Amino acid sequence: MITLNCQHCRTPFKTWPAEVRKGHAKYCSRSCLGSARWVQHDYAGEFWARVDRSQPDGCWPWLGMLGKGYGVVRWKTRAMKAHRVALALTDGDWSNELDVCHTCDNPACCNPAHLWRGTAAQNIQDSIEKGRFRPQDRPQPRAKLTEPDVIFIRTSSGTISALAEHFGVRRQAISKIRTGTTWKYLP
Repeated sequence: MITLNCQHCRTPFKTWPAEVRKGHAKYCSRSCLGSARWVQHDYAGEFWARVDRSQPDGCWPWLGMLGKGYGVVRWKTRAMKAHRVALALTDGDWSNELDVCHTCDNPACCNPAHLWRGTAAQNIQDSIEKGRFRPQDRPQPRAKLTEPDVIFIRTSSGTISALAEHFGVRRQAISKIRTGTTWKYLP
């Protein structure tokens, strides 16, 4: 066995000469290996390379994969929305306590000047003021229940089991309708 110094934390550690010949003996632990890779990897540079920043004051669209109009990026070990990463890289706030909202109403935009943090209620209020909010204004193609059915369920004195059997849905669906968890916009 020989003693080497870890290339990340400089702690002495013992290893076999064969590991040194293979080039494997550089770090004292998996933790130091992972930390060294994070330091060497330029995640921010890779992220901004996938954003079209050609218009300084305009929208900066995400050039990578989109999901429901929003940019999706693999950030370190998990998938995140690109506009959320863009704002976090700019202001340093990585908490998920608040929504990241767009002033430009372009879901693919990653320009930090077009993004702001707000509660879900503020985000909905912003969409209402801009005329974009449409709560279930079109029928859901796979929904088993209609709006009149939901109103009937909410006003009915029947049991949850009986209503579920009558409409051909699960009891949980009836319960969620009665508690207002689903179909929130209906009385």
